[in-house]
Amino acid sequence: MTTVPTPPALPPNPPPPTAVLPGGPEFPDEAVSCDDEVKEFARFEPSLRDAAVTAQRETALGTIYLYETNTAWVVCDDSTAVPGGPHSERGYTPTLISFHKKSQDYSLYLDTLAVSQNYIASPDGAYSYFFAGGHDFDGVQAISYTFPDGHTEDAVVGKNGFWSMSYLPTDGVLADPRTNTSRLDPIKVKLRHSYDNFWVASLEWGEDTCAQLNHGC
Repeated sequence: MTTVPTPPALPPNPPPPTAVLPGGPEFPDEAVSCDDEVKEFARFEPSLRDAAVTAQRETALGTIYLYETNTAWVVCDDSTAVPGGPHSERGYTPTLISFHKKSQDYSLYLDTLAVSQNYIASPDGAYSYFFAGGHDFDGVQAISYTFPDGHTEDAVVGKNGFWSMSYLPTDGVLADPRTNTSRLDPIKVKLRHSYDNFWVASLEWGEDTCAQLNHGC
C-alpha cells in the first residue's frame, strides 16, 4: 500500500507587503471603478502600471477581478464601491488585496490566504462581507473557508488561473453588529492538494481578516 506523504504545516507569514498607499487614499464623491483604483495604486507600485484584467468572477454583490502586468498582479473587488461600503461617508471605494510581484515566491502562507472583511449596507443595517483571492496555487485543487457561524464557503479554484472566495452572512453572529469578532473562533481554511492530502490553517480575527491594501479595516 502506498503511503501518501503528509505535507508540512504552513510556514509563518513572510514580511508584509509594502504596497499600502502612503497617507491613505483620497476619497471620491462617487463610486470608483476597479480600473481607476488599480491605476491609482500603480502610482506607488510601478510594476502595476498598465495592468489589465486577466480573470474575473461575478458574485452576488459585484465582481472580483485579477489585474496583471508582466511583473505583478493584484486582486480588486468592486462590491464595496457602493453606498454602505467601507468609506461610504466620503465616497465609494473598491477593495484591493493580494498585491504580488511575480519575481517573488507565491505559496501557501497565512498572508496569501488572508480575508478582507468589509461592511455592506442594507435596509436592515450593515452586514460583514468577506472575500479572498489570488493566482491559483500550484497543486491546490480546492480551498474552503469555514466561519464561526458554521457556514463553509468553497472558493472557486482552477478557472483561468484565478481563485476567489466571497461570503455575505445575512444571519447568525457575523450578521449581528453587536458581535465582538475578537471573541469568536478563528476562520478555518482547508486546502486539498493534488496528491489528495489536506492542509488546515486558522485565520485570526484582526490579524488575518484585514487583507485590504487601499483602505483601513
